[in-house]
Amino acid sequence: MASQYPVTDRFRGGVEIALLLSLLIIAVLLAILWKMIDEPPPPPPLPDPPVACGNQFLGTDDFSGSWTPQNVTSYALGASSEFNGTILLANVDSDLVEAILPVNWSLAKPLDSAESCHPVLILYGEQSNLKVIIGNSGNSPGGADPYTEMMLLIPFTQRDLAGPLWHTAVIKMYLNNATAIVIGNSTYAYAKESATFTDTGSVFTVYPGFVAAFEATSSSPGSWQDFSVSNLPNLGQITDILGMPLVGIEKYQWAVGGELDVCSYFDMVYVNDGIEARVRSVHTQHDYFSNFVPAMANWIGLPPLSNSTDGAIEIENMGWKLMFPALSHCKYN
Repeated sequence: MASQYPVTDRFRGGVEIALLLSLLIIAVLLAILWKMIDEPPPPPPLPDPPVACGNQFLGTDDFSGSWTPQNVTSYALGASSEFNGTILLANVDSDLVEAILPVNWSLAKPLDSAESCHPVLILYGEQSNLKVIIGNSGNSPGGADPYTEMMLLIPFTQRDLAGPLWHTAVIKMYLNNATAIVIGNSTYAYAKESATFTDTGSVFTVYPGFVAAFEATSSSPGSWQDFSVSNLPNLGQITDILGMPLVGIEKYQWAVGGELDVCSYFDMVYVNDGIEARVRSVHTQHDYFSNFVPAMANWIGLPPLSNSTDGAIEIENMGWKLMFPALSHCKYN
């Protein structure tokens, strides 16, 4: 007959304590799990508020690097137009500007390490007198009507891996000419998009849809001056910046970061069809009301941005030439 051991009170007490501890652990775990389910995770920390930028003019003397000017004087094939409108530079928090650059591009470093803002370049106005250039001769295409255009560009940008030379990154071009949109996007990757516009002469507004995306006001215009004898401060800097190569972006899955660079030059002509361009100073303010690109969300709600000091002009009869094709113009180093 097998022996039986008596169940002692001490043994029974140990089992009861172990059971109680197990139940307690289970209760604590259930409470933690319930708290995790019941309470949402804490929100991410708020980003730092945008830097309030001053109006100091930031030009070619303020950044590390240089650029390669266009050295082509003969146009086998291209196009030209006459531009009448406004050209301005304004300073924006560098972090906000960096966020909207193409994948493989960064802002050039300012020579002043304390500088936390970067210039953006905006042009808006009318393109007219459109011509096709064949063998250096301009021929007006039939039915080419004037159209309105607005551009947001970022000068002083550098490709991350290929070299330090400056380019101007194309962020968005809005216009109301379907043919120019197709040619600009397919050939130069200019991120052109259809929009409508209102222009009172002092208030210029861009409508990519039913809601305004951008508005600029101009005031206090100066006296008109012939371009060649103009004494406007920073006019030379502005024309230098306009002469930098532009980079547009094509989506291409085999390229680094899925983006392929397409580089080109705007060749600005200040004696157009034998008539000299005229310029005058102007003061501008502008606002962004909706995203031009998805990463631009933090631009919405910024206070109205004024142009940098002596950084805005109105210009008449500026010639605008563009060579075809574009791809040979990428020069990174």
